[in-house]
Amino acid sequence: MSEETNLIFEKDDFRYKRYLLPAEAFALNAGDDSERDIVDKEVWRNVISLPDDVSLRTSGNFGMHLKAMTNLVHEWIDPIPAEVLDPDRDPASYTPPPQTPTDRLILDMYEQFNACIFNALTGWYWIAIGCLRGALELSVVAAYFEIQPSQAVFDNWYNGGEELKFGNLCDHLGNASAIRSFETDYKSQHSATVALFDQRNPHRPAGLVRSIFSSLSDSAHTRPHVAASRFWEGSNGPVFVVDSFIEVYRCFLEVVAISRIILTLGKSGLRYPDGFELLLAAPEFTPHQIIKFGFEKLWGRS
Repeated sequence: MSEETNLIFEKDDFRYKRYLLPAEAFALNAGDDSERDIVDKEVWRNVISLPDDVSLRTSGNFGMHLKAMTNLVHEWIDPIPAEVLDPDRDPASYTPPPQTPTDRLILDMYEQFNACIFNALTGWYWIAIGCLRGALELSVVAAYFEIQPSQAVFDNWYNGGEELKFGNLCDHLGNASAIRSFETDYKSQHSATVALFDQRNPHRPAGLVRSIFSSLSDSAHTRPHVAASRFWEGSNGPVFVVDSFIEVYRCFLEVVAISRIILTLGKSGLRYPDGFELLLAAPEFTPHQIIKFGFEKLWGRS
């Protein structure tokens, strides 16, 4: 079958062409549009053909889901201050405010969320899940350092010199007064035995943050042949699997929501992102009751 008959979309479809971005599209690295050693055609096809196929099928069937995910990521970070964007400003006259752990890690989380969307689009489902695991972990780290500030320890961890255990961080956060108050109110109002950071014991399950992290870890750390069986239904891949994409999509919404709650509990007054209302009414997603509780208690949204 020829390439022409393999095309599943019209030539005026915006997905038909690729473009090199101009240098001004990049903030720091202007990119390099020279071609010193162009890839062999067969190598290109071997690398790109399956992810391309999945991306076309995903974007052709889940446009609204992808839009919801990208809108949430777009709203994740605070707008760049107008004075930074002013082309006439004197760079020497602008002094950026000092960055807190949340300020630094929220951008790293933004990148994890973007990577999740791309890997879900192209069929690398368990890698997308791993990105969500990383984002959730970063939210817990950020909240910990807001509540237990230590710039030296944070910098050491951020530069790879300090190991932080997720369970230990959850223990510390669960004992912080603001979070303990939040969890107590939730348990009282909903007759619940666990909230966000509770440890699992023989009489109760783990709190939602630990539970989500454990589930994401099981998926992200799975052995390759198990991942193929679970996410690609036994096939080699990547291949387009509806249920696997929906699983990533639901996990994405849940992690975005719970991460924002964690960050806000750690750093009071954190902005409620415009457009986050869609989290509570997104298609094919039922938020956990503690997410609904958090949105109402922290931002008055329901």
